[in-house]
Amino acid sequence: MINDTLQATVQNTVQTAENYLNIVIVAIVILLVGLALGILAKKMLHRFLKELQINQTGAKAGITVDIESGVSTIASYVIYIVTVVLFLDQLKIRTMVIYGTVGGLLLLFLLSFAIGVRNVFPNFRGRLRIKRNPKIKVGKKVNVNGIVGTIEKIRIQETILKTEQGDLLRVPNSLWNEKKINDK
Repeated sequence: MINDTLQATVQNTVQTAENYLNIVIVAIVILLVGLALGILAKKMLHRFLKELQINQTGAKAGITVDIESGVSTIASYVIYIVTVVLFLDQLKIRTMVIYGTVGGLLLLFLLSFAIGVRNVFPNFRGRLRIKRNPKIKVGKKVNVNGIVGTIEKIRIQETILKTEQGDLLRVPNSLWNEKKINDK
């Protein structure tokens, strides 16, 4: 009788260990497949966007950001996040861990985005100031915070000035928000 109970306990323990092992193996497979899909999606999407010449189209519109890499990286991160959530769900680690992980990743993304665009709004406000001022236009000689030059091009985020020495300087449009601007 004790032997039967011990044998049943051992069998139950082995069965439980096998079940946990299967769960862990499936979770690891989910993780590996998800990571591989993220890498593959990033490379394929980057190639696809490169064939569409998205960066060249953006450059014509005055956008200097690498759109192709940015979009493909964001897509891979989304796949990574979904993979981690599925991995944790397979391991039966739910609710607080998943919400905490997703919340932490979302917070990380938002902070990264906020740091990335911290200069966009002042530069945009400077661009609006440039547009409203009829004295500031291409071909005019200006002094922006001690930088003297002729305006060659006005872009969304920056203005290109040509100095008397022939150098081309990229001046952030946020400098036009300051009071030390003189048109010559």
